[in-house]
Amino acid sequence: MERIFNYCGKRLALSLAGLALAATGFAQSDNKPELPELIDREKEIEMALSAAPEHLRKDAAVYVLQRGGYVKAREGSNGFTCLVEREGVKDTSPHVMFYAPYMKNSDIGARPEHRGSQSQPWILNEGKPYAYIIVVPKEKQ
Repeated sequence: MERIFNYCGKRLALSLAGLALAATGFAQSDNKPELPELIDREKEIEMALSAAPEHLRKDAAVYVLQRGGYVKAREGSNGFTCLVEREGVKDTSPHVMFYAPYMKNSDIGARPEHRGSQSQPWILNEGKPYAYIIVVPKEKQ
């Protein structure tokens, strides 16, 4: 099953190449990358921007996935970049990812038992240049 993430964060340009290779879940077949299902461009832009706080959306850059990989669909002026990231996973719990290079769980007070938590934020790829803070938003009640 494929999971789609909305992402908005600063300094994305530093990690875009790694993001496209490491986190999109491309499958290899005959040495050619297999792209996940593409989304209508305008819908993908809207979905990507939905990850950003409302006051940042207007001036955020946006990347969309096309047959050749991610391309910039919109220039930004506030230092934030948004995109929809695909990742193949079995778990279907939606979450938000914040790009946090080199961050560790200890930096946010997360303990080892918080990894995969539905109630506590935790760091994926901790201590690495492509680390993310993972937060599972609570549903409105």
